[in-house]
Amino acid sequence: MKKAIAWIIALLITSSVVAFQLMMNSTYPVSVKINTGVQHIGLELRRTYSGKSDCPIILPIRDIRVGGYILYRVFPSDNPITRIDFKREGDKLIAVLPVQPPSEKLEYRVVLERDKKVIEVNDGNPVVITFMGRVPLYLLMLHSLVILLTILCSTLTGLYAVFGVKFWKRMIFLVIVLLLGLVFFLQPLMHKYSLNQWWTALPLNWELGNNKLFLSLIVWIVAAY
Repeated sequence: MKKAIAWIIALLITSSVVAFQLMMNSTYPVSVKINTGVQHIGLELRRTYSGKSDCPIILPIRDIRVGGYILYRVFPSDNPITRIDFKREGDKLIAVLPVQPPSEKLEYRVVLERDKKVIEVNDGNPVVITFMGRVPLYLLMLHSLVILLTILCSTLTGLYAVFGVKFWKRMIFLVIVLLLGLVFFLQPLMHKYSLNQWWTALPLNWELGNNKLFLSLIVWIVAAY
């Protein structure tokens, strides 16, 4: 009975963590709404791009009286800002950001106009887009599967310990094995394909987002000890 309860709670926690990660994922486009004076329109400004050609910024705006441009520069930098104008193609406005090497970023701001009146997009705030290489589908699926298993097993291990289920000590080592595979094999492969970097964790990068798996591994090794 204790095992069944632990599994139910672990599945609920795992689902919640995955849902939260998806909502907070920085690779998703920025969703914005604009008011042209005639209608309200929802737009998406992309934050990642993995193509080999230049990156298109496409805005589905039917009103032919709406035009605009993009202001961009390399991020982070104090480089001069470059302007590119949107071109109308049917019901869409299209501008193209120059492609960058993997892991490089551009900061861009969209400015729209209608009858010489400026329309605020994203409240005038810039968006940072990261250029990435393509990750093979099989690697992406395997990485996602192992991440799910790691979250599930680590949660289940903690619940087994709380409920006094005798397998919890063995499961610590299962979690460590999964984390070792992620930290030293799957994660470096993902970063090599997407960012052209083998290692993006400590001590080369101190950003918490890149180090959470590495820190988790250390915590579980301490727990095993």
